[in-house]
Amino acid sequence: MNNLPPGWVLHFLRWFCRKDHLEEIEGDLFEIFDIKSNSKSYSYAKQTFLFDVLKFFRWSNFKKPIVMKYSVNKGLWNHNLKISLRVLKKNLLFSGINISGLVLGITAFLILLLYYFQENSYDTFFPDHEKIYRIAINSQDDGQYQESAKSPVPLIDLYQETVSQEATYSRLMPWPGYLKYGADEKKKENQIVFADESVFSIFPLTVVKGSLNSAMNAPFQLVITERKASQYFGEENPIGKTLSYDEGSGEFEFNIVAVIKDLPFNTHFNFDFIASFKSLDQIIPWHDNWFYPSTYLYAKFENQGSVEVFGKTAQKILEERGNPNYVDSQPEVILQPVTNIHLSSNRQGEWKSNNTQIDTNFFLALGIFILLIAVINYVNLTTANGQQRTKEIGIKKAMGSDKGQLLKQFFLESFLMITVSILLSGIFLFLLWNPVVSQLLDKSILTDLLANRYALVWLVSGALILTGISGVYPAFTSIRYNSIDVIRNNLGKYMTKGVQRKVLVTVQFSISMFLILFTMLLIRQYYYLQTKNIGFEKDYVVALKMLDDHDAKNYETLKRELKNLSFVEEVAVSSTLIGLGQGFYGFTVKFPEYSDNGDFEWFTLGVDEDYFKTFDIELIVGRNFSEEFKTDERQAFILNKAAAEQMGTVDEVLGKEMELTVYTGRADNRKGKVIGVVENFHFQSLYESVKPLVIYINKHQHYTDYLNVKLTPESSIVEQINAIDATYSAFNKDKPMELTFIEDEIKRTYQRELAGSKIMTWFTILSIFIASLGAFGLATYSFRRRTKEIGVRKVLGASAKDITLVLTKEYLMIIIISCLISWPVSYYLSQQWLNTYAYSINFGIADYLLGLLILIMVIILSNLQQILWSIKLRPVDYLRDE
Repeated sequence: MNNLPPGWVLHFLRWFCRKDHLEEIEGDLFEIFDIKSNSKSYSYAKQTFLFDVLKFFRWSNFKKPIVMKYSVNKGLWNHNLKISLRVLKKNLLFSGINISGLVLGITAFLILLLYYFQENSYDTFFPDHEKIYRIAINSQDDGQYQESAKSPVPLIDLYQETVSQEATYSRLMPWPGYLKYGADEKKKENQIVFADESVFSIFPLTVVKGSLNSAMNAPFQLVITERKASQYFGEENPIGKTLSYDEGSGEFEFNIVAVIKDLPFNTHFNFDFIASFKSLDQIIPWHDNWFYPSTYLYAKFENQGSVEVFGKTAQKILEERGNPNYVDSQPEVILQPVTNIHLSSNRQGEWKSNNTQIDTNFFLALGIFILLIAVINYVNLTTANGQQRTKEIGIKKAMGSDKGQLLKQFFLESFLMITVSILLSGIFLFLLWNPVVSQLLDKSILTDLLANRYALVWLVSGALILTGISGVYPAFTSIRYNSIDVIRNNLGKYMTKGVQRKVLVTVQFSISMFLILFTMLLIRQYYYLQTKNIGFEKDYVVALKMLDDHDAKNYETLKRELKNLSFVEEVAVSSTLIGLGQGFYGFTVKFPEYSDNGDFEWFTLGVDEDYFKTFDIELIVGRNFSEEFKTDERQAFILNKAAAEQMGTVDEVLGKEMELTVYTGRADNRKGKVIGVVENFHFQSLYESVKPLVIYINKHQHYTDYLNVKLTPESSIVEQINAIDATYSAFNKDKPMELTFIEDEIKRTYQRELAGSKIMTWFTILSIFIASLGAFGLATYSFRRRTKEIGVRKVLGASAKDITLVLTKEYLMIIIISCLISWPVSYYLSQQWLNTYAYSINFGIADYLLGLLILIMVIILSNLQQILWSIKLRPVDYLRDE
């Protein structure tokens, strides 16, 4: 066998597994390891081998306890338990600090661990999920590299004709519309997809009513989720009933053939309705083209060999048999495992905003850091408190206790503390679930965990591991005292400068400093994204969606009615929403005078004459579109500064001849002149730098998608929206108004940063609080240990300032070392993260000094009570025992 499992995992198996079971279990594990190595990879098999071994970590497989020379009877265990409880009760302050820190640390770790499992569970519930892939496309547009999650609609035909034996293919194409049942009002449904008949072979979904066997085989058949079935039909059986579908070009009746369970939270796509793809032949007959609309394309392969065959041939097939105009964009076929999409795909046109593996791993590391801070607290405080138990240890040794029995005593105390903390953490987690945790986690992730038969094993294992990590150092430190030295009070040779404790505190403060700095970074970057000047006015501008052909063709009538409202300043039509980067189609641009430079593929925006006034976009040179110039509708173009500078200077491009080809169901070649140049504005998100953009007048119904309405800030926004709604209802009586605030849409673009900054803020505050608990406990211990020293200093004339300096100066070197550790790491990671943005903040020395100030304030506040006690009490209170 060339590839062997990790040796340390095998040692662990042989350590706990009884001999009569070991050979059979080890053989099964080797067989599983070989299967994973061959079907996936050797690396994957190694990574999962420990989890396979832990499945056999059961009581029935454990070795029988070996009877030692000094066996422990039940009475001695009861005695040790009583002693442990007395120790906890006697040191209530230290016990309270230890348990509080552990409870908070374990709770935070559990929340972030569950979040990690949740984010890595996407699409794993599908049978044979490892065989399912999404076929995506990379392409080139005027030198701009584009990564799309979608594929051309006809691509499936090429692959079904050539490599159908390797996989099952299906398209999923979202196409929103209005649905109604009988005489009910129409409801806008955004989660409608059209799919091929093979979709349920790739994604087997749970049927509640009806059948999926031939659900997509005929036109106008519909499958709906339980939630939507309840909304439309209540308690009625929806099978055989019809829903009327209207996407703007007419109404079509769909027959409901099945009801399925609602999709779980952990899937990368969203839909409530699945309609047969064949229906599109009548709804949008022009759908079967290579450019628009595009669709999501999925494939389920027979085995890994089929994936490799497809990967070798798919690109060649596309280049040889694809549409020549499409092939000119140099498309590249990309296979994405469906389980990797949520954490590794951020392509144009994703179903929804995805997370990243880096962010998920970072939050898991955050949970480990917080737990580490809590464990360090426990180790430091237990070690410090253990020095007060020297007489107890000396007497026990004198009475015949050996090191093994003392170790069991200390480990029992640690296990008791850890177990209580874990139980309290579980209670705390349930109490926090609805108000806090549910915003981060789906409730099913917790129910799945509790239903897991290995949950108890993991819980006990976690308690034992934590006991081992947190208990080993205090236990071995505490039992080192010789009984004779204890009785003679000769403990000087055991006293150290607390180097180990200072190292642990340094680690603790380094982690806290790193978390403080990264939290500041996230908050500042999010605030920057929200407040940066993006080159246009987004406040008090609402976008009214043109819902159907009636709206698109007659928008000028609605525009006039809206302009008659007293609170409306401007109204302008546009082909898409500004600031989001979607719908700015890349079309061919030519400059006859610069023919040597070839053609350009620039982003375009169709507007009317009032667009720049509505958004207050600055005109650098030239003029705006005007109704006074009738030729502007087809012969005038305005460039942004980025486009103008690509051709030379702003002044040079003004007045140049230009040609633009747009598509309105057919190629529309426009020839005219550049009449103006506007300042760069962020028509895409701040993740992207400003690209060249051509703005032109386009009042064709395919491009009159939105009316942008600029409101006055004086009157009530509620009254304004109600008035707009009444105006639209009079204009289009069949459909409810769809209106959105431009500012809100832009904010939604940065939800990832907002969520990340919130998570980091709360968990950093929690970590600082845990660290401060430890600092308070150590300060209390230090104060008790140095009472006589402080008394002598006060007798010799030390002032309050001197006492404060004595109690806090030991932290100075720890803080300096913590900065030397955390600052370089923070700088490197912060720069790597900021480089993912086209526009970002300058995170400089002032931010690092502010982080240092926050940490110093935490330390001072943690020591404040002890400092005040030291200053307040009289010397006689310190020296009365002398």
